[in-house]
Amino acid sequence: MLASDACFGILFGAFGALTGAIRWREGRPAGTRLGLAVARAFDRIRGEKHDPTIQGALVGGADGVFFGLVVGTVVGVLVGWRVPAEWELFRPILLTVGCLAGAALAFGLFAGMMTALGTRAMLGLFVGSVGGAMLGFWLGGVDGLMLGMLGGAVVGPLFSPRTGPPPDP
Repeated sequence: MLASDACFGILFGAFGALTGAIRWREGRPAGTRLGLAVARAFDRIRGEKHDPTIQGALVGGADGVFFGLVVGTVVGVLVGWRVPAEWELFRPILLTVGCLAGAALAFGLFAGMMTALGTRAMLGLFVGSVGGAMLGFWLGGVDGLMLGMLGGAVVGPLFSPRTGPPPDP
């Protein structure tokens, strides 16, 4: 159960800190009473208010850790109660959660990249994905399709004409 708490707490805390920092920096603060209390405590210790990005990371990280501990405790208790050899069943669950958290982070970074590059990056995304899939198939057969497509989807928008986000009025 402690391993479950640690894994879920770390993963959810990191994801919460990242999303909290981004939302607060954009001027859209969010968080629960617990997260806001943790941020206020850090402000009191420091003696002055943190900037919005740090404030959001503290709030989101505290909320994420708390939610991760709740989910980790529930999963750990259920697995430990139902299965005598917990680790054999629990290892794929932790691996799946880690992969989901990594995929969420990757998709968030990818969306940020697409926003920074502008709408013409969609052409690069399409051409890169199709070209990468074709190259992956040529090099590795059917097994290379997905890896080639993902590689092309990351590299393709970098070579597209840069337009950037629309100017502020």
